Amino acid sequence: MRRGICASLSAHQYAVDEVRNGEEAVTSVRDRPVDVVLLDINMLGMGGIEACRRIRSASPKIGIVMITVRDAEEDIVEALEAGADDYVTKPFRARELLARVGALVRRSRGEGGEGSGDDEVIRAGKLELDLAHRILRKSGEEIHLSPLEFNLLRYFMENREVPLDHSKLL
Repeated sequence: MRRGICASLSAHQYAVDEVRNGEEAVTSVRDRPVDVVLLDINMLGMGGIEACRRIRSASPKIGIVMITVRDAEEDIVEALEAGADDYVTKPFRARELLARVGALVRRSRGEGGEGSGDDEVIRAGKLELDLAHRILRKSGEEIHLSPLEFNLLRYFMENREVPLDHSKLL
């Protein structure tokens, strides 16, 4: 499966590094900047959830996709709360995975409409959203958000005066 994903990404002009386990993934991301990491929950040694947490804490802006056979709600929630941006269950379609990876690459590089003002803080009432450090503070107290929660809150705060429909949020 890993070789097939690597071949598909390489065929679509992505530079790909392949590692065998969570420890290698954490080390690889620390040693070399990347835009997106694909992880499986079920890896030998350090599992995908722990690898996700460590990668997220070391590289807050990196895109992380969990690819796994597990499709229970608690597994999905645990992965997203650990810092994953997306969750894809096996079996999956290669084109779908490529589209998800492409979206995360665009976002990590600042493309795709999010703007380039990542050095600013957005304020609304008692809330402060630090875009550069991806931190939310309420009355000065830091509040932990998953990457998805952060992105949604950012979108809401940047579009305070605009009615947002369901399709736009998706």
